[in-house]
Amino acid sequence: MSGELIVLTGADDGVRDQIAAALHGEGYKVFNVPSEEAAVASLGVMNLVSPDLVLTALQGEGTPPLVAHLRANPLTEDVPILLFANGTHEERRRALRLGILDLLQRPYDPEDVLLMVRLALERSREKRRSGQGLRGTLSMLPLAELLQSLEAGRRSCLVELSDRGRTATLWVREGRVIEAESSDGRRGEEAVYALFLWSEGTFTVTYGPVLVPEKINVSTTGLLLEAARRADEESQAGQQPPFASIPDPPPAPPVELMAAHRAVTLLNISSAYAANLIQPSMLASALEESRQKSIAGGHSILDAFEVLEGGQISIRGPASSVEEASRLISGAAKWLLDFFARMNRAFPGHFEPSRLVSLSEAVRDDMESLGFYSALGLSGKDA
Repeated sequence: MSGELIVLTGADDGVRDQIAAALHGEGYKVFNVPSEEAAVASLGVMNLVSPDLVLTALQGEGTPPLVAHLRANPLTEDVPILLFANGTHEERRRALRLGILDLLQRPYDPEDVLLMVRLALERSREKRRSGQGLRGTLSMLPLAELLQSLEAGRRSCLVELSDRGRTATLWVREGRVIEAESSDGRRGEEAVYALFLWSEGTFTVTYGPVLVPEKINVSTTGLLLEAARRADEESQAGQQPPFASIPDPPPAPPVELMAAHRAVTLLNISSAYAANLIQPSMLASALEESRQKSIAGGHSILDAFEVLEGGQISIRGPASSVEEASRLISGAAKWLLDFFARMNRAFPGHFEPSRLVSLSEAVRDDMESLGFYSALGLSGKDA
């Protein structure tokens, strides 16, 4: 199955580049990053991007940061992980203690790696086809976060919810809610908006093909923003929402927070792409020069960002402190366009702005709905 997203890190640049080229040739989307820290930063603390498979290595002591990040979320804890290994017994024991069985031994031949990737992904698909799914409570994993994770992982599944005699069903195809109904007679988008008010109860996710006709054509981000708008209107009007006896759930992520996380994701994906061609110190310098130029051009909101030594980008302080989504999106777009123009002069044809669409394919719906592509002078069809 082509199009699956693979995170590739934990090996030397030359090895990663060879393997990335082989994976691209098989139709996989590859997120090739120089370090686990960069991968974790790009996937985002809100788990808004979910890979189908990870290639990494055991470095230092304890659990690798990327493995810990995936295991912390019940929707990504079963993502298959392949480890680059040196062949020592202690390394094997560490991997087993982490529950990882697939080790790639030196020399890392791209054909061998491709075979192990195919086998690991097929086992993962078979596990989903066999009806295995996910169970949990909405108090531990609110519906908004559940749907965001399903969207990031492009999962197809049936989500069934239950709370004190009330029931509801959501049909999700490739990460998008396409139909919904609840026991009170609501259907479609209206059923989804009512379900965002549920803060208690249980859910069951059953993975597999979804064959019902599509009745909802709004992205998950669109559903979240509309639900937040409705909640805000009801609050201002002094109206109590349905099921007012239920404690209010945490608010849906505000657009400023979504924009901040998506900006970090896009910037780090672009940085990781450039890392395939230049050294980390030169990459960090080029990114910082473009940031400073954009700030001098009137985009002072970029002061909220920081370029780290290896070329990774982070936000100074919590993402929730970044305000004014439109200014942030405009500033991030200006930064990226200047950086790509600078890189394209050194590597002609490799850094056309349209490449940003294919690089951000895993979060394309959000890029369009938040206005990133528009600010870049692109559309989702420019890949």
